[in-house]
Order: sequence, then C-alpha cells, then structure tokens
Amino acid sequence: MADSDQDRQSVQDSLKQVVALLRKHQLVQSLVERQEMPRHELVESLVEKQNVTELRIKLDQMHPADVAYVLEALPLAERLAVWDLVKAERDGEILLEVTDARCRPKSAISCVPRCRIPRTQSAG
Repeated sequence: MADSDQDRQSVQDSLKQVVALLRKHQLVQSLVERQEMPRHELVESLVEKQNVTELRIKLDQMHPADVAYVLEALPLAERLAVWDLVKAERDGEILLEVTDARCRPKSAISCVPRCRIPRTQSAG
C-alpha cells in the first residue's frame, strides 16, 4: 500500500513539474516577445530551445505510464505540445498506457497529433 501511495505521489509530482515547465515556458515566451532588443529573433529562438529541451529531458526520464497520465491530465493544447516533445520511439509504449476515452483508437487523432506509421500507397 505504501508503494502505491508513493507511486501516486510520484506521478502527481511529475504532473506538477510538467505543468510548471509549461507555465514557465509560456511566461518566458511572453516576456521575450514584449522585449525590444537587438537580435530579438535569436534570443527568442534560444529561449524557446532551452525551455523545450528542459521539458523534453523531463519527459524522457518519466515512465511511459506517467507520461500517459500527464497527457490525460492536460488540456488539449498543452497535451498536443507535450506530445510533440515525446520521442518517436516511445509513442507506442506511452499510448498503451493511455486510459482516457478521448485517446482511444477511435479518437486517437484528437489526442495524438501525429502518426509515425508510414502510410502505404494503395495499389490501384
């Protein structure tokens, strides 16, 4: 039972960390956009890359079930942004962990914005 409580707390902590990184990213981006400075586009690009890298590292360290939980807990726009940062080779294992009905195969496209399965051309 203690392990279950610890696991639940761990996934809640992961969700809080991802949400905090998303908020930080939004705040920094809005501040940079308002600043007048030389090489504004370069600064904006560097800040964006730094924030994305920080969030990607966090996602890479998380268990697939925890990433699935985070995806389910986020609003659609943030869910899509986070999903875009998940490495392609982890898509399948994460999708297997998704329990949200909005992310079931029938409506998976609304949850997952990209499909990494190569499309085959029909012969005909």
